[in-house]
Amino acid sequence: MSLLRDHGWRIRYTPEQGNLLDLVYVPALQCAQSYDRTTGFFNARALTLAARGVEQMIANGGRMRLIIGCTLEQPEVEAIEKGQSLRDTVQAQWLANPLNPQRPEESDALALLAWMVAHGILETKVAIPCDAARRPLALSGPLFHEKSGIFEDKTGDKIAFNGSLNETSAGWTQNWESLNLFRSWAEPERVAAEEESFARLWADRASRLITLDVPAAVRQELLRFLPADDRLPPGVAALGDTDGPPPLPDTVLFQPAPSVDTDALRRALWGYIREAPKLPAGGTLVGEATAAVTPWPHQVRAFHRLYDRWPPRLLIADEVGLGKTIQAGLLL
Repeated sequence: MSLLRDHGWRIRYTPEQGNLLDLVYVPALQCAQSYDRTTGFFNARALTLAARGVEQMIANGGRMRLIIGCTLEQPEVEAIEKGQSLRDTVQAQWLANPLNPQRPEESDALALLAWMVAHGILETKVAIPCDAARRPLALSGPLFHEKSGIFEDKTGDKIAFNGSLNETSAGWTQNWESLNLFRSWAEPERVAAEEESFARLWADRASRLITLDVPAAVRQELLRFLPADDRLPPGVAALGDTDGPPPLPDTVLFQPAPSVDTDALRRALWGYIREAPKLPAGGTLVGEATAAVTPWPHQVRAFHRLYDRWPPRLLIADEVGLGKTIQAGLLL
């Protein structure tokens, strides 16, 4: 696993320097344990084009959070004013345009997206512009048009970017787009500003923007494309790199383990765990990493609902056997 500092990142990118997919997107994803992204528009094809990076991020135990702009027509805004909930309105809008792939590469893109969502690797929210009273605005008003991203590797180093680029295949590979890039070890204030902005949007704390989880029915519509064997779509690697992706942890062949000093390793491990909360990431994943079980995606999501809005105020009331104790244990 390479690190972000291993690369000679430029402070600005345009197609003048080459393909942005190969210069920035894939190498950053290959280093990443997290990728946070805001975009006015999104299509799943962007992920399959970057399959080399996406699969390495998955192998790294990485997670992606995505905020996508959502616009409402005037009749939808009027329905909300008459009492219809914003969530129901957004859900109805999305379901009115069902996913209908026309080509194999589109099916592969949706399968990858569904797999990432089902495994808790990708979380998505929608952003709707609103007025000062937090009333949603119609399409004729302002749009959510922000385009920024933050990659973080296992050491806590980060790179952040902003510019004209949407999270689409055309944005990364065809259009003339520009990216301004900042490194946490060289421009910490700029990276921190991007992080703070994303955190505020994700927590729905912006004054002129409402941020919602993707409605459950929309998520179920996407999960129709989940591969039957619940494995990464076989066509994804071919879209990214003819050499194929690195093996995922559950597909690595057995190899004899090298001899190690287990006592020294144990001391180093627990020393790191003790100090983790002091690191830039705050030790967020210490509970998950040291759990005696592998948490299910819904348990990880419940944990983040608690942890990301500290102090936690959430009643854990899942059915028997779904892991309430595990969710509480992760939080503790």
